[in-house]
Amino acid sequence: MSMQSNTQGPVPRVLLVDDAPDNRLLMSLYLRRSGVEILTARNGEEALQVTASMLPDLVVLDLTMTGMSCYEVCKRIKSNPATSLTPVVFLIATDEREERIKGLQVGADDFFSKPIQRDEFLVRVKSLVNGHQARKQQAAAPTSVEPGGDGARDDYAHLRSRKLMDKILTTPGVPGNPQVGYQNRFDAVILFADLRGFTRMAEKLSPTQVVLLLNEYFSLLTDVAYRYNGVIFNMAGDSLLVGFNVPFEQPDAAERATKCGHQMLADFDALSIEWRTRHGLETGLGIGVNKGEVVAGNVGSAAYSNFTIIGDAVNIASRLMQRARAGELLLSDRVMDALKTTPIFMEALPLPPLTLRGRTEPIGLYCIPFKGRIDARS
Repeated sequence: MSMQSNTQGPVPRVLLVDDAPDNRLLMSLYLRRSGVEILTARNGEEALQVTASMLPDLVVLDLTMTGMSCYEVCKRIKSNPATSLTPVVFLIATDEREERIKGLQVGADDFFSKPIQRDEFLVRVKSLVNGHQARKQQAAAPTSVEPGGDGARDDYAHLRSRKLMDKILTTPGVPGNPQVGYQNRFDAVILFADLRGFTRMAEKLSPTQVVLLLNEYFSLLTDVAYRYNGVIFNMAGDSLLVGFNVPFEQPDAAERATKCGHQMLADFDALSIEWRTRHGLETGLGIGVNKGEVVAGNVGSAAYSNFTIIGDAVNIASRLMQRARAGELLLSDRVMDALKTTPIFMEALPLPPLTLRGRTEPIGLYCIPFKGRIDARS
């Protein structure tokens, strides 16, 4: 176990956990001039010791390290009241979809693809560290009570949404404590949105500029999601996962999700024009929407809980998002079945069925395009 500090004073701390010395060294070299204090650990046991004693602002875990699994390390970090807010990131191969789902289930905040790309790595580290410091400041700030409200006031719709979930998912007889063992099945509608052109953005702009643009991007998408009463379950890299009819009943979930996706495309179109004017960037937004059964689970402890959704329906929505071109909203046939009585049904364009790896039956596919599409998949 080692610690390397490149500045003096109370600077942000990043813990790098990997049993391969070369990988730890490479990440340390990338971060050496980024103004953070670098902590390293060789395995999960050391990682937990360093996290408890040094309270890092970010923990980066390699998926394939020996000994204690990264899932167990993440779960323990998130269940410790002193470190429950600490963002945890997995180093993972791009095609390890099941591992990503397992990571989300135990509370992972993001995923870095291997091999690590320096510019993207630095941008994401900075964004996660800054976000953690902001959350710590917010948690330490005094709260005010709204007259006639239900307690502490916050100015963010996503926090109000989480508070509403806490009211629903409470342990019987223990007011205010999240039900750690809660799990249930929902017939949900899942929306995935993903930024096209992020790699070129990271290559062309400085890390500070990229972080600012990502903040604009996520602010826009989350505002639209809450406008349609969607619940945000994950924000990883440049992708956003939103659920409808989970955990709250929404009979019009399919229509709500589709309108939400179309509004995201419309609002981002205006933002992408600004980015093109200001920075010469060609970017776009691709969205996939699917409907099906998901398992919703509240994973963690009384001090920290991570409410997430998993299942084949989530995986299919993710694949549709990957398939969508910039400016394109892709819907599965299950979503279209729920939209038959709406005007949206008439606007959708049928596409050739999509056959996913590991599935024998193809998935019916429909598209609701926005004006002027570009293909900026990188």
